[in-house]
Amino acid sequence: MTIVDISAENSYVFTNPLKAQSNGKDKIRVTIFVLNGQGLGVASKKVIVGADPRLVVSNVQDTTDTTGKAIFEYSTTVPGEYYLDVGIDEIKLPQKARLSFSQ
Repeated sequence: MTIVDISAENSYVFTNPLKAQSNGKDKIRVTIFVLNGQGLGVASKKVIVGADPRLVVSNVQDTTDTTGKAIFEYSTTVPGEYYLDVGIDEIKLPQKARLSFSQ
């Protein structure tokens, strides 16, 4: 079995849409790409995104696929800005997931 190094600097997090309504129905999708030092996706890695009791999360795909992608969706009834840590194995990514919910 080959050990694949994860590069926290190459891996990235993005959200879509940038802002959603805090009506409990609208969702913000957080997509994480776990990449190695060569910029290639790392498969079969469990991704952990920090929790906030005001957010409802759907683990759409919390283990990376062949492209290194993991997906989570969030909704809330509490407006505000949320910053969530993202980790893979023992590695914490420098970029946080930023979620913005308005009234």
